[in-house]
Amino acid sequence: MYKSKIGKLQEYDFIAENFLSLLEEFGAEELPISNSHAHYAGKMDWSHRDPFDRLLVAQACIDGLTLITDDDNISLLPWVNTLWYQKRSVSPSSTVRTLLLVAGGGFEPPTFGL
Repeated sequence: MYKSKIGKLQEYDFIAENFLSLLEEFGAEELPISNSHAHYAGKMDWSHRDPFDRLLVAQACIDGLTLITDDDNISLLPWVNTLWYQKRSVSPSSTVRTLLLVAGGGFEPPTFGL
């Protein structure tokens, strides 16, 4: 909701109202955030301070998933599998940078002392 308030996610109301049906339409499922995700997010050796980005990266690492993103802060990390998603031409106020996690495999992220 915060990104909606600051004008970065104009689609928030639509997404929030239709979240479960959108998941079903895309054949996706909701990923709960666990204590291990939160702990990993806090321990990562990464200067990026956005807590949501840190949680997405932690989920991808712990659950062996691939992040689809156009965010260089994420896609340049050597320990997370990413696919690059190039945005369509949309107004800057309607950007959704990191889209979803998909099943991946064969990649071992660092443990950061965990």
